[in-house]
Parts: sequence; C-alpha cells; structure tokens
Amino acid sequence: AGRKAAWRALERSLELVTELKLVHFVFLPPEHDPDSFIRAYGKEKFIDTVQQSSLSLSKFLLATLASKVNLKSEDGKVKLIGLTKPYLEQTKIPALQVMLKKQLADMIELQPVILESILNNKSRYAFYNSAKTNYTPSPAGTIPTPRLNNIKLVIQTAVKNIAWVHNYKLPDNIDNLAHEIKELSIFLDYLSHNYDGSEEFQLNQLINNTTITEFSQFNLKDILSSTNILSLSQQDFINLLDGIFSNSKTKANKIPKISLKNKS
Repeated sequence: AGRKAAWRALERSLELVTELKLVHFVFLPPEHDPDSFIRAYGKEKFIDTVQQSSLSLSKFLLATLASKVNLKSEDGKVKLIGLTKPYLEQTKIPALQVMLKKQLADMIELQPVILESILNNKSRYAFYNSAKTNYTPSPAGTIPTPRLNNIKLVIQTAVKNIAWVHNYKLPDNIDNLAHEIKELSIFLDYLSHNYDGSEEFQLNQLINNTTITEFSQFNLKDILSSTNILSLSQQDFINLLDGIFSNSKTKANKIPKISLKNKS
C-alpha cells in the first residue's frame, strides 16, 4: 500500500516539481508510519533514515518502471523507453529531464545522445549524433570551395525558412556521403525535429544541445553571422539541396546566380 500510494503521489507531483520544490520518497517498515517510527526509534533515527534512505523522484520513477520489464532482454529495454517517455514529457524542469534521461541511458546501456534521438523520434540519424567518434573530419581547406559555399547558403536559408526544411525529404542513409554533407544532414534533421516552422532558430540552443554533434566541417556561428545572404526561392533551395546530395561524392553544383540581399 505504501509504494502504491507513493506512486500515485509521484504521478500527481510530476508537473508541480520545480528547481526549488523537489520530491523525495522514504519507505518505512510496513508496520510503521512516521509518528509510530519516531515513537519507537526516536526523532534522530527518523532524520537519519530520511537522509540515508530517501529516493529521489527520478530514481523511484525508473526503479518502479524497470520492475515491470526484463532489462536483460532487448525487448525489455525498448519497453522501458516507452514506459518512461510519457513521464519525461510531463516533467517541466530541464535539469530533472536530463537526470532522468542519463539514468535511463545507463540502465538500458545506450549512449545518452542516442537515447535522446530515439525519444525525439530521430532514430534515422541517432548513431551520427556522436559523429566525432564515427569518422575522421576532413583536413581544413580540403572541402571544395563551391560545395562549402553551397552548404553555407543552405544553412543560411534553412534557419530563415524552417518550414522548407520540413517539406524536404532528407536521405535515409548518410553512410556514403562526404563528411561535410553528413554534418549538413544532421543540422537539417535537427531543425526539422526541434522547430515547428514558425519558431525562430536559436543558435545558442543548438550549441548547448549535447545530443547533437559538434560541427567540425564548418563554423555555424560565422555562417549565421554573415551580413551578405543570397536570397533563394523555395524551389532554388530544393534544387540546391538536390544538387548537394546527388553530387556530394563527386563535385558540387555552382551557386545559383541570384542577387545578394543585404541582411538588415
């Protein structure tokens, strides 16, 4: 009865928890409530029990959900992700979400960045989020200039027209693409899964996001701070992306001859 009541309390408190109002759970022997425990063992023992044996909300949540699955099997690990996701979505505190995800990743033996991708329905590129360990970046200056310029133009256009990114079908497999095209794919995939098309892109949010690779082939900050930006139509944007992905192993398309538009 004690654990069932505690679980109901957890479900009710998830949306109420704040950075300054945290929840912990203490389980006393079944024959005791706090008053009877203090009468039997004293106040000091009760305080010591609370300090030494209390469970944080995240630990109690995951321990309870894990007890419903077999963590020794792959199916059990998949099920645990599914069981945990609704509670993660109810959690309003970023720090608590991070702790839950980290503990869950440890329990199911996945890298946190891969778990994050799965939770965000981004499994297509999940294993490229730690791209620094997946491939060796191209040496500086070896990316063909026309291709690099096209990538910059795509990035500048994409952050201003995120709805266009939603409507573009990215490649399902990026194994055979050049390194810089892999990074471009990851960036566009990030945009499409983190912005609904009406929100303004936030560079700091991307830089601080530990679930996406650190870009080594181009400098996003420099690209996005440029004051001279080519103005593309949506069809120009699509054509440019088609050219980048179809020619990424050979040569890059030429930049479209479109007049410069000064960014105010």
